[in-house]
Order: sequence, then C-alpha cells, then structure tokens
Amino acid sequence: MPDKRPEQTDLEKLDFGGLENSSGFLITLSQILVFQQFKKALSDQGIQPGQISALILIHHNPGINHGTLAEAIRFKPAHLTKLIKSLDMQGLVRRSTGRTDRRVAELHLTRKGRNFVEEKAAIMFAHDAARPDGLTPEEKQEFIRLLRKFLRFCPDDAEIAEKSG
Repeated sequence: MPDKRPEQTDLEKLDFGGLENSSGFLITLSQILVFQQFKKALSDQGIQPGQISALILIHHNPGINHGTLAEAIRFKPAHLTKLIKSLDMQGLVRRSTGRTDRRVAELHLTRKGRNFVEEKAAIMFAHDAARPDGLTPEEKQEFIRLLRKFLRFCPDDAEIAEKSG
C-alpha cells in the first residue's frame, strides 16, 4: 500500500539543531510572520505596527512622556524621538511641556490623531482577531497570557548589562 502522507518540504527535512525548542528563535520567527501578515493586510490602510502601538498608548494615556512610552513599546529613545517627530509632522500628536516637570514633554493626540486611532485601531484589532493561527480560542488566550508573563519577567538590555557588569 503506497504511503499517503504528503511529501515533506525542504523545511520539514531540516535539522534545526535545537532551535525548534529555543524561545528566542520561535518568538523571532513569530514576530516576522506577524509583521509580514500585518504589512500585507494593513499597509494600504496607512498603519504601521510601531506607529499604531505608540498612538494607541498615547490615546489611552494622555500626557504620557517619551521615556514611559519608549519603555512600554521597547523602543530605543532615539528611535521613538524620530517616530514622535514624524507623528507630530503628520498632525497626529502634539507635545506639551510637562505639568510637574517642565523638562519632560507630555504627548497628546490631536483630533486628527484620535480619529486615526479610532478608525485604524479597530481595523488592526479585527485583523489580529481574524489571523489564522491554528489555535483554539482557549489556546489563544493561554498564549497571550504566557506572552504577557514572559514580557513581565524578561529583563531588558539595561538589566542584563547591570547583572553582567
């Protein structure tokens, strides 16, 4: 009786040498896949992952400062400064002097920014919910819970440098 299994692809034949059990490797591949799907589905909507993430956080945390925002989305401060400058030039964000510390800029959405977030966040979250991922709803909830736990306990670069230095 002939074997009815589909032929293996080249990838299925690969020996990953333990990488298939490496959380870092699997998270990196997952991020690449999600970003590819995001770009394919949403780039024509004028949505970029880093941009919409920053805008959503500013929307829900009016007056957030650069440092807190950078930490929340794990952006380097210089990269976030470029992003905020771009969002400011697009009329989506405005910076104001901090109420408690005049040296710290607070970030707020403009009316245009609020409209953008309200429209585009709904599209992004609908895409995320509809993404085929092979998980049951319960597995997806558990996956999200585990990712949140991982992020909460995963040290950032500064903590790693402090412990090793």
